[in-house]
Amino acid sequence: MQFSAQQILDLLNQPGIPQLAGLDLESAELSGLNLKGAVMRDARMAGVNLSQAILSDADLRNANLVGANIKSAILQNANLTEALLVGASLKNAFLWRANMQGTNLENADLEGVQADEANLEIARMSTCNLINASLKNANLWGVILQYAYMENVNLQGANLQATNLRGTFLKAAVLKDAVLKSARLVDANLEDADLTGANLKGAHLQGANLTGAKLKSASLDGAELDGATLPNGSLYEAAHPEALKPFML
Repeated sequence: MQFSAQQILDLLNQPGIPQLAGLDLESAELSGLNLKGAVMRDARMAGVNLSQAILSDADLRNANLVGANIKSAILQNANLTEALLVGASLKNAFLWRANMQGTNLENADLEGVQADEANLEIARMSTCNLINASLKNANLWGVILQYAYMENVNLQGANLQATNLRGTFLKAAVLKDAVLKSARLVDANLEDADLTGANLKGAHLQGANLTGAKLKSASLDGAELDGATLPNGSLYEAAHPEALKPFML
């Protein structure tokens, strides 16, 4: 049963933490509301408007938020495990330490989000927009980020081990001290990216563009770079791996 606007307001006006678990709130107008700690797991909220809402510590596990408007919302410490956010807009949202393990964010707009220390392990984020986003020290182990737009993203200290970044646009991205062991960066654009101190052991960088990239103190043991463009614009040749060393000093 889909709830009317008045029924939703009645639920929210009840004393205590809002209990909205499993409810049909599709296309509901909830912008700007204080939903701190709200229990919204399994809720059906496709197309809901949660822009500028306060959702700190909210339980949104397995919620359907397809196409939702969550712009500039505060989701600090929120639990979005396995939530469905395909095509949702979280532009400029605050997701510090949010748990988004297994969340589906394919084609979502995450431009400018603040998601430092967030957990995004095994999330699906293909073709999403992360331009100017901050994910410092975030956990992105095993995330699928192929063909995502990540220009100027800050991933300093982030865990990107075994992440799929094929064809991803990472121009001017900050990846200082990031862990990219066994990451797939085939055909990725890392032009002017800062990979200082990054761990790229066993990474797949075939065809990647590293023009202007900073590789000082980076570890590339066992990395595959066939066809990659080096920081000076030259092509990497497997027969001459020593050509890479000057950029790592």
